[in-house]
Amino acid sequence: MSGNQQVRIGVIGTGFLAETRARCYGYLNGMAKIVAVASRTKRKAKAYAEQYGVPQVCGDYLDLLGMEEIDHVDLCVPNHLHRQVTEAAAAAGKHIVCTKPLTAYSGQDLPSDASDEDVSSQDRRKMLEVAAADADAMLAAAEQANVQLIYGENWNYAP
Repeated sequence: MSGNQQVRIGVIGTGFLAETRARCYGYLNGMAKIVAVASRTKRKAKAYAEQYGVPQVCGDYLDLLGMEEIDHVDLCVPNHLHRQVTEAAAAAGKHIVCTKPLTAYSGQDLPSDASDEDVSSQDRRKMLEVAAADADAMLAAAEQANVQLIYGENWNYAP
């Protein structure tokens, strides 16, 4: 991509973070443009698109990932979806921005009916191992697909 070419972005998710991202991309003087948005419900995606002037709406992020006109996706999804969506985006050949935390322990190695107490009572070393394995898998997916995985951290120098 040349230095003068506009980056075409697909935003996945429509909550607070996605709203913040839309405002920030708006400050880039046309260097980046959100061309599509996906959300869990098409209604939320349509509302976001209307508010931020996004031309294309998807009710499913996999539809967004299939769009040739998207260069890069911004993951504005809950932490427990970061690995799943990153791997799908990389497989689709999209560059990825993933916000903090890159990964987190959410009981992804426990049965689906595990309670919050089950999750929070896990050994901290096990939690770290699972979260680190997810991060390694995300990095491997990006490397294998030859796409960039960019970590969106805004407190780089916080103690």
